[in-house]
Amino acid sequence: MIVSSGFNLLFRPGLRKDFRTEYNMYEPEWMQFLKAGTTSDEEGSATIFAYINRLYERGEGEPFIFTQPKIGPKVMWVNKEFAGGYQITKRAVLADKYNVLKTGAKQLARAAQLTKEYRAGGFLDDLFTGTYYKGIDNLAFMSTAHTIIGSAGTTLSNKLSTAVGLSMTSLTSMMDLFGQLKDENNDPIKSWPTKIIIGNDAGNQNKIIQLLGSQLEPFTADNQDNPLKKRFSGLTPIVSRYMTNPRWYFLIDEKLNDMHLDVRVPLELRDWYDEYISAMLVSASEMYSLYGVDWRGWVGTNPT
Repeated sequence: MIVSSGFNLLFRPGLRKDFRTEYNMYEPEWMQFLKAGTTSDEEGSATIFAYINRLYERGEGEPFIFTQPKIGPKVMWVNKEFAGGYQITKRAVLADKYNVLKTGAKQLARAAQLTKEYRAGGFLDDLFTGTYYKGIDNLAFMSTAHTIIGSAGTTLSNKLSTAVGLSMTSLTSMMDLFGQLKDENNDPIKSWPTKIIIGNDAGNQNKIIQLLGSQLEPFTADNQDNPLKKRFSGLTPIVSRYMTNPRWYFLIDEKLNDMHLDVRVPLELRDWYDEYISAMLVSASEMYSLYGVDWRGWVGTNPT
């Protein structure tokens, strides 16, 4: 509990009014790669179907050929509650000349925002291991051996077989994986990345500017036209400051992106006096689920 003896600076005049309790906040990072939604359910589930993918040639009077759709396994997720708060003695609140202790709810709101950012960063950290989050095929979202529902024994990849740093070669190889993308019946899908997530690494941030902005091919002496500039003309870079490894990077096709953060109970901020303990209590809580189902739309690599 916050008591007056620990905050006696606030009970005397002369302090600067700026206590640096707020910082300029840009748009949330997590909303740039997770789809924000709402839900009224305590838990969620999903599956994917593989329907008939071709029609058969049929002669006059011949019977129809009927085939049965295939259904995939069930993916499930649950909502989790995140909460916190603090207590301030009534005496400390009354003595505070700057009203700093009374406005702590704003700090809890910021804590709630940062909680989402760190949870989303943890989601990115887990994409290659699948320790906490798995997709429809029960594998990590980044894998070289994704299975598909309608074609037993077929595997697909959305992860570079050899983890390499950001370069012309790596982005070209990632585009190859987008070009080889198939659906659950092993039929080609048109997919094109619209975003790239890079870590909080100045070197990679400089590289992405050179790779996407240089008229001529960077890092070579051939002076050839830079094909990435034209192929990725609409690509949006996203810097993740909450991903643990700053060297990892991902390409995302937003049309196919199936990674979500759904809010069950929006952020609730409360403050009240408890006369029994003669204290002011401030609390914050919210409930949401973070999950993914279909791995398609993401390609990544995890260099050290």
